[in-house]
Formats: sequence, structure tokens, C-alpha cells
Amino acid sequence: MRRRFCYKCGEDDFQDGLCKEHFAGSKTLLKLPARIEIEKCSKCDLVKLKNKYQQWNPERFFYELAKHEVTLTRRMLGKDFIYKVKIIGDVKGIPKEEEAEVRIHFNVRICGVCGRALGDYYEGILQLRGNFKQDVITFVEEEADKTSDRMSFYRIKQVKGGVDIYFGSQRFLKTLSVKISKKHKIKLVETFKQSTHLDGVEVHRRIVLARFK
Repeated sequence: MRRRFCYKCGEDDFQDGLCKEHFAGSKTLLKLPARIEIEKCSKCDLVKLKNKYQQWNPERFFYELAKHEVTLTRRMLGKDFIYKVKIIGDVKGIPKEEEAEVRIHFNVRICGVCGRALGDYYEGILQLRGNFKQDVITFVEEEADKTSDRMSFYRIKQVKGGVDIYFGSQRFLKTLSVKISKKHKIKLVETFKQSTHLDGVEVHRRIVLARFK
């Protein structure tokens, strides 16, 4: 069989007329843009990725871009972050290491959820009346803290005979009211009135009355 050589250096051919070193060098493991702009909320610090607000996780972000496990180092440049992204992989069994620098710029603004919270937006009201104890409000606070529903923000207003708790999410209020009913063994009265619009869709506000003896 005729012996073949690398047309660049004369070493033994591995593939496509190239030795192992030059063949591996002709292939790119890491293809990343030099600069990426990401929207970030100034209030909750979440970033918008794939039309969803979430915690900034650079390891996961660059893994999804590179389709490979990465090692990161970071430095500041003005208000931007410069990430040095490094991967160690192989090309047809040939070990290869590559690095790239990516500049991340965060476009800071207020996300829709935080904007609604600051604007006193609400979709439902929980009306606590009668002889209720502080532990009912504490339970509301704990449930709101542990839910993944970002619209579960609330504000409390003292009114004659009790308190009104305004919620950003009527879906969360529905789930919460069922738990309160079971926990305190009381019957709740639910009504719908008024309306608002969320992203162009009409939303009827849920009013839940919890009367304690």
C-alpha cells in the first residue's frame, strides 16, 4: 500500500491528507460569539433566556452553547463580564483543548412580573375576617416563599374587620385558599368580579372570603 503523508508537514497521513496534529487543528470544538447581550431584571436579578426569566447560571449557559462540559474563569470589564471558556475534548480520538473569550453584557431593566408588583397589579384578594390568628398570615407568607409561581407576590391591607391580601396570581390564590380551608376547617366563599387585562387577555379577579369564628 502506498504510504501517504501530511501535505502540511510531511508526517504520516491520518485523514484528509493531514497528520493527527494538523487534522485536529483543522476541526473546531468550540464555536462561540465574541459578545452576547442578555436581558436582566434590576429588581429580582433574574435573566431572560429562551423567553423565560431564571437565575443566571454561567456554567449551564455555556454548556448549552458549547454542547460540551466547560471550565470558566471570569473578569470584569466596565459593567460587562468577560468569560474565558475552556473545553478539553477530542477529534476522532485525538485529544484537543480549546479556549474562547466571550463578553457578556446585561441589558438591565424591570421584568414584567416585578413591574406588575411595583404597579399594585393583582388578580385576586384573600379576605380574612373574624377571629383569625397571626399564624394564618404566617402560613400565607411561607406558602408564597416556597412556590415557583413568580406571580405569587402579595401585599396586605388592613381593613375594618380584618385584612385583605392582594395576590398577583389568582391561580396561586386558588391553591392557597384550599390549603387554608383544610388546615383551619372553615368554609370559604369565592366570587369573581371586576376584570383586568394581562398580555391582552381578560382576567377576572378572584375574591376569596375566609371568615373565622
